[in-house]
Amino acid sequence: MLLHRIRFIENYRRTIYFLFIIITLLCDKYHCISPSGGFMLCRKCGREIVNIQHFTDRHSPYALKTWNDTVLVNRTTQTSIKLSRFTNPQGSGFNIFTVSKGNIIPTTHSAIYQHSWYPGFAWIVCLCPSCRTHLGWLFINSDLFDSNNSNIVSFIGLIWDKLISETVLDSIILSPKF
Repeated sequence: MLLHRIRFIENYRRTIYFLFIIITLLCDKYHCISPSGGFMLCRKCGREIVNIQHFTDRHSPYALKTWNDTVLVNRTTQTSIKLSRFTNPQGSGFNIFTVSKGNIIPTTHSAIYQHSWYPGFAWIVCLCPSCRTHLGWLFINSDLFDSNNSNIVSFIGLIWDKLISETVLDSIILSPKF
């Protein structure tokens, strides 16, 4: 009886493995991951946070350092992203990139104006909607209610080290070995 169960489990594992290979090949052939962009995921729980299409290049005079890095969009395409290094008043450092919108939840309804890394913008701490990990900040224009204001109303600054590219995550998941 035990031998029969072991054979059944082994055949089941092989079937799942072959289905995984077929799905992967079909996704590559029919571009299941849009060539216009994949997702950056919460590193802790895997929740989709931002589409790569929504990356922005927001400059801050308070950045200690700014540089470009590369994000894999899919297995054959990559895109450049601008990262900036900031330090908060407590001395904690963050590598930040900015996006126009994302799947985050703010911790409060009132924005804080002190110690903003982006002049003219107040900030609100933002969390992952699933695991509540701190992922970054929502920056809101302080002149939001000025009818003559034609500037950007808001954007999100995300912590680079708290996210992972969907494509990178897919490439590090191990397949079962038989």
